[in-house]
Amino acid sequence: IIDMRIRLKLEEKKYDERTCIIITNVNDLLIGFIVDSVEEVAKINESNVSEPPKVTSEYIYTYITGIAKLNNDIILVLDLKKILSEKELELITNLF
Repeated sequence: IIDMRIRLKLEEKKYDERTCIIITNVNDLLIGFIVDSVEEVAKINESNVSEPPKVTSEYIYTYITGIAKLNNDIILVLDLKKILSEKELELITNLF
């Protein structure tokens, strides 16, 4: 399980009733990501995803692969395979 605040070098926050663990499949491994909250689960068509702007060098933008609009909200699309380094994925794979 990976705490996304720690991974993205954000300020720590106490877990509360809104804190969630999102379980995903990365390279055939089930990995949990701790997030502050989840508003909804939605399927976004690839045609609705645009490239992210290249206006900053902030650490978090390393993981952003696109920006989508859903209703009136802007959604940042993260590449979960980039959240973990190849070495970390290999280490996890070798544990199982």
